[in-house]
Amino acid sequence: MPTRRRLLAALAAAGSAGVAGCDGLGGGRATTRRTTAEPTDGGVETGSETGGPSVGAVPDEESSLPYRADDDAENVERPLGLVVRNVGSETRFATVVVSRGAKTLFVDSAEYAPEGTDRTRRYPSVVARRGVYDVFAETADGATGRGTLRVDGVHADATVELDGEVRVRQAVRCAPDCGPVSVGGDARPFGNPRWPEVDAWAGYGVTVANAGAEQREVRVEFEIDGRTALDYRYRPPPGSVLTFPTVPPLRRLRVAVEAAGDRWSGRVDEDRNVALPLAADADGVRIDAWPDAGADLRFRNEGGRRVAGVVLRRDGERAAAWSSDLSPGETATVDGFVPGPGLYRAEMSLGGDGEGSGESVTNVRTLVVTRRSTLLVRAREGIDAFLVR
Repeated sequence: MPTRRRLLAALAAAGSAGVAGCDGLGGGRATTRRTTAEPTDGGVETGSETGGPSVGAVPDEESSLPYRADDDAENVERPLGLVVRNVGSETRFATVVVSRGAKTLFVDSAEYAPEGTDRTRRYPSVVARRGVYDVFAETADGATGRGTLRVDGVHADATVELDGEVRVRQAVRCAPDCGPVSVGGDARPFGNPRWPEVDAWAGYGVTVANAGAEQREVRVEFEIDGRTALDYRYRPPPGSVLTFPTVPPLRRLRVAVEAAGDRWSGRVDEDRNVALPLAADADGVRIDAWPDAGADLRFRNEGGRRVAGVVLRRDGERAAAWSSDLSPGETATVDGFVPGPGLYRAEMSLGGDGEGSGESVTNVRTLVVTRRSTLLVRAREGIDAFLVR
């Protein structure tokens, strides 16, 4: 079986012969999508999502996707596909391949913008036949990622994320049971709507990814307002992401995850949405972050002259602190203020104007830092913090 890099090189050569301006992995950076599927009878058909005929295809020929078995009992009710998303700040050109053994079922080459509608492309109904399929993605600047598309009636579509590196993940919903991925445990209904039967409209979203190369047991605990609401064990395959129903806001949520002899614990107490992504591998449990995760501080004073301050705490320990006397309309910037990925508590303070007017105010926010961003703090009558790209 050829390597995926050799396969992409061959596909690029075929594409350049039949489609002007596209070499499959860059070239003129034309947005050209090509999907291929090998049906069960051994023939090969090629379809295009752009409306025109593809290389080697008969115009208006019925597409062979999704790939399925002749025996419908071997197929899932809803075929699965891919979601490809650029999560970085630069335009990415990428080729994505889905295969099974020596069969290439799907190929796509496209340019992904850093923002807007062209940042994400969805390819539904690629595979209906139960089984485990290989997913490979490569960007024009050489970043590659491998993963799997598990078609089993439990997992959802696979997600490919593009940045300086490439990630391939596949979510499985646990409420709290999630079929063969779950081992067992206890859960108690809580809140309105009743958790974990249904999601809240807003609140805290928790995910746990198996970021390692082996299937491993993971124990997940939720404590909501001091009561144990979930104590469950799972065995997610590599690349699987456990997703849980959203916990309603205005609660005190403590999450604990055990894996590979390690235990991670953190608390969320907010009046707005908070996403808490965790990852487990052979080294233990951590915040599921990208390698360059961290943030600069940008403090914008939109009121009168006053003393401003920010203290960051991680695991109860002080991680960073800053304070300054700011003039009206002044913006202060501190490079590298947030030192890396993690769950932080940002304690913000705003003193009076030093001239006998203006009241001191404080606020506390939970920050989950998973990638390179900016911590924006805005001071008006009150003070608040936001993580922005």
